[in-house]
Amino acid sequence: VATSLWSWDKRSDVEDFITRLPNKEQQEHALREVVGNALATMEKDKSAGRQDSVADWMLKFPAGIWNGQMIALLVNSWKSDHQISRLNEWVNGLDPALRDNVLAAYCAENNYLDDRPTDLALAMRISDPRKRDEAVQTVVRDWIKYDRDDAITWIQNSQLSSAQKSQLLGLAPKK
Repeated sequence: VATSLWSWDKRSDVEDFITRLPNKEQQEHALREVVGNALATMEKDKSAGRQDSVADWMLKFPAGIWNGQMIALLVNSWKSDHQISRLNEWVNGLDPALRDNVLAAYCAENNYLDDRPTDLALAMRISDPRKRDEAVQTVVRDWIKYDRDDAITWIQNSQLSSAQKSQLLGLAPKK
């Protein structure tokens, strides 16, 4: 029902509908459907809006209603449209604490292995050291499973400190 309500001129109606659902699980499901539908519409019709508008609208909901899967849908939409600069503008505009939560959620949930250097760059923008280390390790661990040699080359050539490089290279199984 929520996806059939979606249109830019009815955002507040959709927001009201979602917030009135009886529990968090139903709210999350409805929001995920709406975000996915909005992105699919934009993919077909570039004049239908921009990802940052959907992202900003989505983040009006409490954390726990939006999640890493939804952030991954948005980030990967920007990446597939070759709009990394717009993605970075959006990330730059977030409050630092929210940015940390958004990027950490993305890194934890993203299952697309198409652009790990961008994912690592996003992970490195997390200001909280614990969240940043966890996000970087998650991205690297997944990348190593997918393409060990490429991941190792990136780590070795990165601007990371020697200690960080050693820690990340330690995640790679020996050949």
